[in-house]
Amino acid sequence: MNYTRLVITSIAATGVYFAIGGIAFALTPLRDEFRGYPALYRPMETMQPLLPIGLVSMLLGMIMVVMLFAMTSQTGALAGAKFGVLVGGFVVCGFVFTTM
Repeated sequence: MNYTRLVITSIAATGVYFAIGGIAFALTPLRDEFRGYPALYRPMETMQPLLPIGLVSMLLGMIMVVMLFAMTSQTGALAGAKFGVLVGGFVVCGFVFTTM
């Protein structure tokens, strides 16, 4: 494994993740969802000190997923997309459905 490529890919994946999340939550009606439920979501002032921990944690998670993909024998964008769908399905089934 080329660790330099893995780290660069992980940084790029983290950037794309936050860019898509920023677009989804800042430019759509979802941005008002957080304001509508103050008892459920903490205010931004209390969450800002935790931002560096969240960023590092997300980067570490991306490094793990990139390493898992690197361990497969598949290459190319289509293989990466299929792997991403599988990981997304795992996350939805393992986390989202259990917190409902």
